[in-house]
Amino acid sequence: MPSTTTSARILHRYLSATRRKTAAVVLRDCPRGWDWGWVIGSEPPMHVIPMMAGSRQLGRVDLEDREGRRIFRPEGRIPNNVLNVLATEVAMHSIEIEDAWCHHMVGQAWITPEVDPQNGGVDVTLYGGTANERTRAIKVNWPKIIGPRKPAQADVEIDGEAAEFIVGAREARPIRVPLSLIVFGGRVLIGDGVAVSDAGGDPWQRARARRIADRYVGNFVPTRA
Repeated sequence: MPSTTTSARILHRYLSATRRKTAAVVLRDCPRGWDWGWVIGSEPPMHVIPMMAGSRQLGRVDLEDREGRRIFRPEGRIPNNVLNVLATEVAMHSIEIEDAWCHHMVGQAWITPEVDPQNGGVDVTLYGGTANERTRAIKVNWPKIIGPRKPAQADVEIDGEAAEFIVGAREARPIRVPLSLIVFGGRVLIGDGVAVSDAGGDPWQRARARRIADRYVGNFVPTRA
């Protein structure tokens, strides 16, 4: 798993680029001399492109499909030997790349939660207004979080700087869920102090859920496969 130092470095690159309104570089020297990221105005899906001067026209690599599943789909004229190294690095740093992309999504207003008290959950619109728009239905056990009162829109917030989804925002101890889980995860149930994800039968998704669990001990518990 990438070190905390590596994670912080990747996010620092992204946030610094955001403040300068330029581009995000999330991977460097993959392989040597090849840097990867995206331009701040980039459209979905999540992807990386070569960031060196004169190289952006070589193509891109999509890292997400229309349903939010993780993929590695190159387009253009990027050499195969370069793609092989990149694929390994993307797998190693997937959480950090996803967190940086979620920061980008917040900056573009592409994550919009709406409380639905009728079905006891929250509908989260992702990539609103783009060709990749989709909605995630998040189940929430509201009585475990806010007691007997009815949920309101003020009970959910997006923390763009931390890349977290906050449920029970008006409570003394709200639940903070990684946005990457909302955007890229399986089914999600939030309640009783934790967010539980059913990542389905895909071994890669289960491994990813365990990695997120390690990072958010006490806030997130993955279900068993």
